[in-house]
Amino acid sequence: MKSKIYKYAAACIMQCICLIILYPAAAQTVLFNFDNVAASTPLPITITQSGITAHFTTTGQGYSIQNANVLGFTPKGFSGNCIYPGSVYLTDLYINFDQTITYFSILYACQELACDDAATMRVTVYIKGSYVGTNTKTAAHPGTWPSDSLTCSFPQGFDSVVLHYDKRPPTCQDYGVIFMTDNMRVATIACVPPTAQQAAISAGGPATFCKGSNVVLSVATAGLNYQWKKGTTNISGAVLQSYTAVTSGSYKCLVSNNCGSITSNSIQVTVNPLPVVTVLQDPCTAGSVLLHASTNPATGVTYQWARGTKIIIGATNATYNATTNGTYKCSVTVTATGCSKISAAASVTISCLQAKAADQSQVLVHPNPSSDYFSINTAKLDPRSMIYIYDLAGTFYETHAVTGGEIQLGGLLSKGVYVLKVVVNNETKQIIKLVKNF
Repeated sequence: MKSKIYKYAAACIMQCICLIILYPAAAQTVLFNFDNVAASTPLPITITQSGITAHFTTTGQGYSIQNANVLGFTPKGFSGNCIYPGSVYLTDLYINFDQTITYFSILYACQELACDDAATMRVTVYIKGSYVGTNTKTAAHPGTWPSDSLTCSFPQGFDSVVLHYDKRPPTCQDYGVIFMTDNMRVATIACVPPTAQQAAISAGGPATFCKGSNVVLSVATAGLNYQWKKGTTNISGAVLQSYTAVTSGSYKCLVSNNCGSITSNSIQVTVNPLPVVTVLQDPCTAGSVLLHASTNPATGVTYQWARGTKIIIGATNATYNATTNGTYKCSVTVTATGCSKISAAASVTISCLQAKAADQSQVLVHPNPSSDYFSINTAKLDPRSMIYIYDLAGTFYETHAVTGGEIQLGGLLSKGVYVLKVVVNNETKQIIKLVKNF
C-alpha cells in the first residue's frame, strides 16, 4: 500500500462504497440510521429502534459517530450521521442484538481511489456464540467510491454480527483497510402461532385400558406453552408437553406461543372397570369346604383358582372344593375387556372329619354330592386297582389308574347320578354312587 494512502486518508477515507444488504422478501425491516446519536460519540453505543436493541462495539482504535460529510463529501447512499473509523488501521465492527433476527443489512464505504477493482467485505453471523453463516461481496463496479450490495439470509436466525474488511483490491495500490457504515436494517423472525401439525397430540399406548393403568398423551412439538383439557375443562396443573390420563374422557391440549394459540386434535380415552369378586365358604362337610366366587358382573367372566401363589390346574369354575388347609384366591377376568381382579384371600381350615370306611382298604370319596370334581384318597388301595365311572345306563365316562395318593375325577361330568367302580384284576372291589349337581 503506497504512502500516499495516508496523505489522502483525511480526504479520501470513504472513496469506495459497498452496500451489505440482507433484505427479506416478505419481512418488514427496521432501520437504524444513527441520526439520533450525537456526533463525536465514541463506541460502544446501544440503540433501540421499534422494540429491537442493538449494541455496537469495536476492535482496534475503534469508531465514533460522525456526520457523513466529515471528509468534505458524502459517500453514495450516506446521509446524516454514520459510524466512522478512528484510524487508518484495520478495525472490525461487532453488533449484538437483544433478540433473534433473520435479516441484516448495512451500508458501508471503504477507502479506495479510482481503482480498477475493489476490496472484499465480509459479514459473519452467530447465534448464542455459535457460528451460523457468512457472506462476502466484491463491488461489481470498481473505481472511486464504488457501490454494491451484499445479500444473504439465515432463516434459522442469529443474534450477533461481525463486519470485517476481508481482502484488499487485487491490483489497486491506492486503498486503505478501513470502512464507515450507515443505514443498518434488520428484521426479526416472523411471529407465527403454532400450527395444527405442531400442536397434534398422540397416545404413547392403547387409549382403552383397564382401571389402574394409564396412557401418556404428548404434544408433537417441544418448547411451546401447554394447557391440557378434559372435555372443555382445563386440567389444573397439566401444563407440560405430556399428560398421563387415568380416567375416561376426551382429551386435548391448548398449545400457544407469544404469537397465538391453537387447540389440538382430541383423543378419546376409555378406562374399563375391573370386576368385583368375593370368595364365600360353605361349612366344612365330609372333609372339604366348597368355595364360591361371587362376582360383578355375574356373567361373561372366567375363573382361575389358586392356593397360596400356586395356580390350581383345571380349577376354572365359579366354585372350588377345597380339601386341603390353605389360603385360596380366585382371579376373575371379564371376557369382553380382558380386565382381571384377584379376590381377597380366603383362609380355609378343614375342621370336619370324613366318614370312615368300613373297610380301610376301600376308597373314600368327598365331597359327594359335588358341584365340581370328586376327590379320592387311593393310599389304601391295591396299586393294581383301576377306577371306572359309568352312568346308571352303563355308559362309560372315565378311567383312572391308582396313584397311591389323592386324585380328582368327574370334574367334567354333567349333572346326574353316576357309579364309581374300583376293579383289581377284573374283579370289582367297591362300588360307590356319585351325585353331580350344580
